[in-house]
Amino acid sequence: MLFSVLVSVNTRLPCERTAAQRSVFAYSHIATPSSLRWQAITASVRPVLVDVEIHPDLEYTTRRIGSIIDTLKPKYVSDAAYDCHNSSLCLKDSREDVIEKVLNWAAADGGPRIFWLYGLAGLGKSTIARTVADRLKMADGPGPKLAATFFFSRDFADRSNISKFFPTIAQQLAISHAFIRADMHNILTEDPSILDKDPQHQFTTLILDTIRRYAGSFPTPIVVVDALDECEHQDADRLIDLLLKALNDCHLPTADQCTPICNHHLPIRFFVTSRTDTYEPFRWDASIRPLNLWDHSANAAIREFFVMELTNIRKKKHTLIAAKDAWPSQLQLDSLVEKAAGLFIYASTLVKFVEGKGGRPDEKLEEVMEHHTGLDTLYRQVLFDAACSGEPRLMALFRCIIETLLFLRDPFGVNDLACLLRVKPEDICAALEGCGSIIIVPDVSGMTGFQPVIQLCHASLADFFMEKSRSDSYFVDAGEGHIHILNDCIQII
Repeated sequence: MLFSVLVSVNTRLPCERTAAQRSVFAYSHIATPSSLRWQAITASVRPVLVDVEIHPDLEYTTRRIGSIIDTLKPKYVSDAAYDCHNSSLCLKDSREDVIEKVLNWAAADGGPRIFWLYGLAGLGKSTIARTVADRLKMADGPGPKLAATFFFSRDFADRSNISKFFPTIAQQLAISHAFIRADMHNILTEDPSILDKDPQHQFTTLILDTIRRYAGSFPTPIVVVDALDECEHQDADRLIDLLLKALNDCHLPTADQCTPICNHHLPIRFFVTSRTDTYEPFRWDASIRPLNLWDHSANAAIREFFVMELTNIRKKKHTLIAAKDAWPSQLQLDSLVEKAAGLFIYASTLVKFVEGKGGRPDEKLEEVMEHHTGLDTLYRQVLFDAACSGEPRLMALFRCIIETLLFLRDPFGVNDLACLLRVKPEDICAALEGCGSIIIVPDVSGMTGFQPVIQLCHASLADFFMEKSRSDSYFVDAGEGHIHILNDCIQII
């Protein structure tokens, strides 16, 4: 009898659950749900309850998920998820000191609800964020679970502001946590206009109210937010304010005005990464656990990266390498780690440069090691060696391409960019020849339909081009760039 009553409680509408639960307490002569007897009963039947609630009808459940996805689709950013790109994770056993701190924070019962990992550009924050997200997604057992991810990017309009942030988080949450699907479905069915309301209302109604109904009955959901500094400044400030308000205000009401739950125990956490100089509120708020990535040496991980990648290059291009002894040598590795100065983006760019077309890998490595140190000088070396440097026409086209990458709202593919600049696709590829270590140029040969876009490999490269003191002759002026793009658009019209 008690089992049937409990099942009835779990399958009722949310607004009816409190009254139904009181009936169960009265039936079983239990004063409060904190008693040992109640805990023993619920522990024994909870697996069955979850199964009954989530899987009463597979076809109905599938339709409900489909309805949520269809409703949220106009405001969902599919490529904001951590695993929708072919991006790398941390090497095995590397950055474990940092990753372990994040995972321990995620699993803790109390403490700050936001973990802020910050540091200079190129330290590997995004790679750590992807690795943490992947570990949480693949984790078994009763520990914390990945709820959703949103990787901001200044290169894409939908990922550079928060207009679609909360609907995207909500959809991923509904997919990853089955028990909230019914509530999410009801909210969207009753008020589809919620997608057009302000972010605070979306955050409260779609996420906070939905999750808090189940406080204490499921592992803590973790939301991973990467590269907050690549979100438009005002939107980033607003997102921070919303998170701090929600996680600090013990009297934040629910949308249905039920008794508020103290948010110090709100069962959701946010792992956020950004550059060092992002936001002062994150430094002082008690709800934030800050961690400066610069304080955790990456030298061992960078050395391991160099060993693995350069060894692979030697295997693939052994006929082009004249070194008789081990390549790279221990002395070379020591020098490379020193030059990287903790920047993973330096190591990644250097490896791509050495592996790239044109020249012998061993000579290219010697060239970089002999004359250059620091990320900016490495960028200049790559650009100097590129095909466009010795050809004025290609150099002019290269500058136009960089302007579009920096200032267009969304990046273009090769064919669309060629149309905008009134050149052939082959001209675009020729102008970018030799830049593969710093610019992603998709191979579109034989492709039809959707074309992958051209992208800068890292946000630090955009900063490099837009600061004259760093880029020198490769400097790109924002005012001139916008005028050039406007003229190109007018020519097409």
